[in-house]
Amino acid sequence: MDPVEDVAILDSLAEFVRSRVAKVEVFEEIESTNSYLMQQPAPTAGTSRIAIADQQTAGRGRLEKTWQSPAGSGLYLSTSYTFDNKPDNIACLTLAIGVAVAKALRNLGVHDIKLKWPNDLIVNDGKLGGILTELQSDTNHGICVVVGIGLNINMRSKIDDSVATVGRVADLHEVLSSVPNRDALATFVIESIVDALTEFDSYGFKSFHAAWHEFDWFKDKSVSVANTSEKITGVVSGIDKDGALLVKRGDEIERVVSGVVSIENA
Repeated sequence: MDPVEDVAILDSLAEFVRSRVAKVEVFEEIESTNSYLMQQPAPTAGTSRIAIADQQTAGRGRLEKTWQSPAGSGLYLSTSYTFDNKPDNIACLTLAIGVAVAKALRNLGVHDIKLKWPNDLIVNDGKLGGILTELQSDTNHGICVVVGIGLNINMRSKIDDSVATVGRVADLHEVLSSVPNRDALATFVIESIVDALTEFDSYGFKSFHAAWHEFDWFKDKSVSVANTSEKITGVVSGIDKDGALLVKRGDEIERVVSGVVSIENA
């Protein structure tokens, strides 16, 4: 389905953010907003392009997992952004975006918002949303990334808890007495993401590292980590400056850079 350029959302953005957003496109239905932007020309350095959908038929999450995206139930939004120069610790961008969105949701009234390393938004121990970051291009002319956000608005009656990696599905209607409409929520999220991309472009992950600990859902929890080589168990003691998850095993600290992490005995 052809997109509709949403001038209303563009005009509602704060002036600084609006100056850095080249285009906002809205779809009633699309396979995936991330996949769509991955196929589009990269925006010029320092600017973003936004795609929003009411429904995704092939939404994707981390590790190629399916992201269920029924109509009228969530915010499905992706942003492409071009860095003039490749930032240090580009792998930490997902963590930085998580911090930015968590802060934005807390300001909206979602007070119990947490982050599950590396890419999930958690509220009341349920999965509220997720983040998917992909590299579109890396050339002499810059590096373009696509950042996707899936945020549950009114999902509980439309999705099976068995698909939730944290035990259950959560949504904004569960935690807010008054939920903004999709356009207002999109504006709120776009501003947080574009601000974060701009800050990451200038300073990398260091300006987000300390804030991550405010939202760390795994902090001091016993976890198991399944990766390709072994299963690691221990107690989480935060993240390193390069975004690695720190898991304490006896007197030693194990750095985890990839894998599926779950709470032990949960």
